[in-house]
Amino acid sequence: MSKISKYTGNEEERLIKIGRNIREIRENKGISQKTLAAWLNCTQDHLSRVEYGTGRMSLYQLIQFCKQLKVSPNQVLDFPPDERADQKTWEEYIEYKKLKPAVKQAISGLIKSIKENTP
Repeated sequence: MSKISKYTGNEEERLIKIGRNIREIRENKGISQKTLAAWLNCTQDHLSRVEYGTGRMSLYQLIQFCKQLKVSPNQVLDFPPDERADQKTWEEYIEYKKLKPAVKQAISGLIKSIKENTP
């Protein structure tokens, strides 16, 4: 019997792409899964699932990932390119894409936290 995914097609594709981005960034920085898992306060098994696209990273873990590896959330989340979005700030981009208010608030908080904690 095959396992039924709890994610919709688009969401599942998005998680796979984000996981791939996380793995590529980690590998390009020369960091092991074990080390990164310790930084993110999760197990190596959980991080492996995130990188494979079957697990989710918490907002806290995403913030830590960006801070530790010195990357922007956009590099991890890999929002689709848009000619106008390249000229906009994150706040304008969020408004442009008409995300749900809770998502806008979470991303805005993430950006604020990263700006406050980045030297």
